Amino acid sequence: MPTLKENLAVMNLAMELFNGSVGNISKVEFEPQKVKAPVFPPEESLYFKRVTPESVGVSSERVAAYIKELSKNRKAAPHHLIMLRHGRVFAECSWAPYPKNTIHIEHSLAKSITSLAIGMLIDDDKLSADTRMTEVFGSKISFLNSLKLKNISVFNLLTMSSGIAFNESGAASGNDWLSAFFDSSLNFNTGTRFEYNSMNSYVLSAIVTEITGMPMDKFLSERLFNPLHIEDYLWERCPKGITKGGWGLFMKPEDVAKIGQLYLSGGFFEGKQIVSEEWITEATKAQIKTEREDGLSYGYQLWVNPADGSYMFNGMLQQNCFVFRDNDMVIVTNSGSNELLTVSQVTEITRRYFGNGYKCSPFLEEDIHAYSALLSQISLAGNRPGKHRILYGGWGRNNDKKGGMIKSRLIRMINNRSYVLENRSEGLMPLFMQVVHNNFTEGISEISFEKDIEGIFVNIKEGKTVHHIAAGFFSDRYSTLDFKGEQYLLSAYARVSADEDGDICLIVETAFVEEACKRLIKIFFKDDFRRIKVELSEMPGEDVLLEAINTISDSEAANNGIMARIKDFGALEVFKRAASTKISPVIRGHIAESYDKIGENVLWARP
Repeated sequence: MPTLKENLAVMNLAMELFNGSVGNISKVEFEPQKVKAPVFPPEESLYFKRVTPESVGVSSERVAAYIKELSKNRKAAPHHLIMLRHGRVFAECSWAPYPKNTIHIEHSLAKSITSLAIGMLIDDDKLSADTRMTEVFGSKISFLNSLKLKNISVFNLLTMSSGIAFNESGAASGNDWLSAFFDSSLNFNTGTRFEYNSMNSYVLSAIVTEITGMPMDKFLSERLFNPLHIEDYLWERCPKGITKGGWGLFMKPEDVAKIGQLYLSGGFFEGKQIVSEEWITEATKAQIKTEREDGLSYGYQLWVNPADGSYMFNGMLQQNCFVFRDNDMVIVTNSGSNELLTVSQVTEITRRYFGNGYKCSPFLEEDIHAYSALLSQISLAGNRPGKHRILYGGWGRNNDKKGGMIKSRLIRMINNRSYVLENRSEGLMPLFMQVVHNNFTEGISEISFEKDIEGIFVNIKEGKTVHHIAAGFFSDRYSTLDFKGEQYLLSAYARVSADEDGDICLIVETAFVEEACKRLIKIFFKDDFRRIKVELSEMPGEDVLLEAINTISDSEAANNGIMARIKDFGALEVFKRAASTKISPVIRGHIAESYDKIGENVLWARP
């Protein structure tokens, strides 16, 4: 089981969060890694030729129906889609507010790229699937640990069958993840069954570093990314400088499609063998059964569907690359789904339309009307509705004149006003992102407003930093924000509402463009605009958090650790309620004495 130190570190972090602590609350040293945000509008760097669906044997009508169903499904929450057959893009879609061709977090999809690095070292005769971990790391593993870990091979790490108890949550326990992996106990005998654990992927990355003397992302820049013309990406590293391997990768959808196409073509790209066909064949086999409800098996750091031989790179919240071998097809999706694992609406809908025995046609005549309808569906997905409306209250949904008057009054009353918040433990960045990137908030203390020709600026002071959020009433506006040296592109879309008491509410829907996360900010103005109530919520939200807690609490490791003690004392439900409150906090505030000064803290002037 995980060590007491690891269990305590995870629980202490959770308690710090739920108790409202801010700032440097992590046991892991923080270094900013995402030091630049994507440009907007994104630069065009399209590689694949664009064609009509019919030209590659796919019906435009079928593709339009697929996109429409993804759009309507609230759990799917799609961001990007790109579809290829025979190495040509026959459809692509980016949903508002996510600009086409922008880098996106890939989460565990990164594992399938880590597998390629291992395959390259095996091709170079520097490694084999049977190589034992103890052979690679030698004296870095103590004698006692070597006795315990002696049976763990590269194959076991690739297939998630190492049995190691040290898992993703343990990465919050300190800076030296590799030593913690070595010190960990086993949940089960190595090789006897499957247990998904991202630290196996991290150790694969560490093996690449041990053999090549460089971080895995640097090794792959020479062997994979440069040959595939992949330039705009980021792969985070741990505090010891090891590429995370199992997560932490940002990449453009079209570049992910290049990886999928490389797998589909047997490791061949632009006349060069990037990785051997033998490795691709082994990696995409069903190497171990998973006992999952979706029937998927596991290959080398990817999911295999034994029913049709297709396979999938999958990251949580539905960052996917589907490879349908029988149809020579690659489909890439980025989403902000409220579903954590491989069983999801995105995978179900995609397989229903293009897997499960679907066969492309050898020839289809061009269908101008169907293709035009497809383009309209894509355009609809990429645009916000054009009318601004009052959404609730007694004014009626379609009373645009009255709604405009209320919006004008709101802007007039809050322009150049500042509010001091009474609870300063919440942040603009969603909690999900804070945990994933180890970048925890220093607390929001003030909010002010400035009208603008195109909408409104919502200025949020967090710690010593001021976030200037440009929000549009009729379309998304984009701002680059700094979180402790890390840069993110934020979209913001504003609308006006009212509650049952007649209090006017400003709703600002923000999306972190490179991430799978959104933050919804509702600001209710009370007592003739002298006080505010701020409701924050995030998506993915409570459902994902509770699913993660249930997964952890039901795991074999948890039944032997701190979580078992929580369950024994009947405190698990209290823990869940605290987590839910943290995901959807309510903050109250009052108007400042003046716009430009609160006590000794001078506020900001927007450039």
